Amino acid sequence: MSENNHVRIKDVFISNYRSFSPEGLSVNDFSGINIFVGPNGAGKSVFFNAIRYCIDWNSFNSQGTYELDKNFNDPQKPIEVIINLDGPQEKPSRASLIQRPNSNEPIREPGLEMGSYLKQRIFPIGLPRRFSVFSEPAHPVQYEHICEKWSEICQDTKKYLGIALPDKCPPKRNDDRIFFELKDENGALLLEGSDGKANFLFMIASIRRWEAGSVILIEEPEVSMHPGLQKQFLKYLEQLREEKNHQFLISTHSPYLMNLAVADNLDNISIFRLSKDDNGYTKIQPAQGYDESWVILSNLGHSPADVLHANGIIWVEGPSDLIYLDVWIKKLGSELRRGKDYEIMWYGGSNFAQLGAEDEQRIRKTFWENQETPQKLISLFSLNPNWAFIVDSDSDKESHANSKVRTTFKTINGKKDSFIQECKNAQKYTWKVDPFIEECIEGRDNRPAGKSKVEWAHEYKNGVVADNSSDGRLSTTARNKVEELISVVRKWR
Repeated sequence: MSENNHVRIKDVFISNYRSFSPEGLSVNDFSGINIFVGPNGAGKSVFFNAIRYCIDWNSFNSQGTYELDKNFNDPQKPIEVIINLDGPQEKPSRASLIQRPNSNEPIREPGLEMGSYLKQRIFPIGLPRRFSVFSEPAHPVQYEHICEKWSEICQDTKKYLGIALPDKCPPKRNDDRIFFELKDENGALLLEGSDGKANFLFMIASIRRWEAGSVILIEEPEVSMHPGLQKQFLKYLEQLREEKNHQFLISTHSPYLMNLAVADNLDNISIFRLSKDDNGYTKIQPAQGYDESWVILSNLGHSPADVLHANGIIWVEGPSDLIYLDVWIKKLGSELRRGKDYEIMWYGGSNFAQLGAEDEQRIRKTFWENQETPQKLISLFSLNPNWAFIVDSDSDKESHANSKVRTTFKTINGKKDSFIQECKNAQKYTWKVDPFIEECIEGRDNRPAGKSKVEWAHEYKNGVVADNSSDGRLSTTARNKVEELISVVRKWR
């Protein structure tokens, strides 16, 4: 295949289309496989539909085609979508659309002939069970196209689904479901058995019929798929990227696809996280960040899905801090949902050395004196654009009788203060708890000898949960700080 015989999306500009601001937003740095993640309502389908709209494909979502007058964010301004492309020299290098208010006909470039070419090379896939629904009357997915690619479809299905298809393409039924008579390895009708395998098969057949070097848009491919099957699906896309030079844009809620994508070769896979800004406009940011951050995240016991799924992250020093914050937010911000509106994750505790310069020196002084720590923490935290930073002051250790300990933790506090200032410069919420997070609880006795901080925190949590009337016994100062934090989390929604 010639190097020039392909179409690639290089960047996309969208303005005034539904949740996109009238000033517009550009998205670039696309790879061979591009995964778009974010909570419901962040704008994933809007982004995909803007591309479809520009290429003259209809929208595909639960509501069918959008009503035109609902597409305008600002009803007084036009919608504009621009897609810059890399492809054959004689073919268009960009596609654009302008839809003006009170006009039923958008202005599209290139014109009809070249526009038809792009429509054949940039193709959306959903998960209906009739092939004709994948396309429009002008570009139907013909039964003959499936027959032409049948041998490749059989090879893919055997390799990734473990299903041996017949040597000859089965006859097409009148209702367009050409695979209806196929049986799986247990003799059950495929489309009446595993929905996950059936959907995978439909995507194989749909993708295989397209010319090499095409752009394929896939919305939520994980529907009905077991995690193991999702892993196989991502491997399948990697094979087609290499073998057919396809470019894939995928929207997903699957934590398994997110985790697999990060674990894979980041040169071939890009992750974009969608969220809403303070004005309710969609923003799209590359989620890869500083490459080492994903390794650090894994070393700390977290997964990429943990940091990508939630609207924002509250970063705390260790697992016991996480337990306390979780209890307090549930008590004072009961409408907030952990894992969706926010997540609490820890960056330190016994794992401080993961960020330190020398593994054998596991004390906090080494961590905070390491010149690389601030940048590594900022990079780690920035895997999700919304984050807050909570840290103990360790002030009681500064008054320790041992002068060496006192000097050590005075140095630590200076480094923490310096880092907190960096967080504030980045306009992120910080809370330096004085002296320790446990001290926020009124009447909390000293931790018994032989009981770990985590065990003590769980004991507190179980007591609060058992007593529904308990407000957590927070001091007034601590309650005010937690409510302040909750107000920040609400802005992430």
